[in-house]
Amino acid sequence: MEDEVEMVNKVQALVKCGESGASNDSTSNVESDSGSKKRKIMKERSVAWRHFSKFTDDEGVKKAKCKYCAEEYVANTKNSGTSNLLSYLLKCLNNPHKPETSQTKLAFQPKGQTGDVSLIPWKFDQEACRRALARMIIIDEQPFISVEKDGFRDFVRALQPLFHIPSRTTMTRDCFEIYHDEKLALKSIFKESKQRICFLADTWTSIQRINYMCVTAHYIDKNWNLH
Repeated sequence: MEDEVEMVNKVQALVKCGESGASNDSTSNVESDSGSKKRKIMKERSVAWRHFSKFTDDEGVKKAKCKYCAEEYVANTKNSGTSNLLSYLLKCLNNPHKPETSQTKLAFQPKGQTGDVSLIPWKFDQEACRRALARMIIIDEQPFISVEKDGFRDFVRALQPLFHIPSRTTMTRDCFEIYHDEKLALKSIFKESKQRICFLADTWTSIQRINYMCVTAHYIDKNWNLH
């Protein structure tokens, strides 16, 4: 349910489509065959159904067909909701309401601390944002669950609604990928330069009485920069 709400926030442009002809009522009265009783039929609440058509295939499976490209998806909303449909709307090439995520824009970039700015080309990149988020987790020593906190999610939605916030499991995997990349880079540096390395060990005990040890390596590269 939480993922579906997040996806709805990303397709705000799609929500506006067809709103002028939509009714504010969530139910409608339908007269039965006998004409003596009326029953209420719930209207579809998800914005996805403004862009998909429901049908049942020959095997009795409920499916949804995209109105723009005829792509078919399983539509068991009771079990999985409509987040998969909303996610596809952002990728459908024929969707006239699709946000232009790859369009290059101009952005202001500060020049140091002088207050001057310069114009640079910029476009949204999901993978680059995910990697930057993983680096933030590592550098600031934040717990992986930080990405699932309500305050962080609200901030990201306000900053860039198109960014799909990863789960803590995905964030853990991204951080380990960065670790392996940095490990290979260090191996390459030490193999080529062969400089001396100074090791510093630090030990401490947590409030749960668990002992920890951290080993830090310091070295000077060929450009005389201390690492």
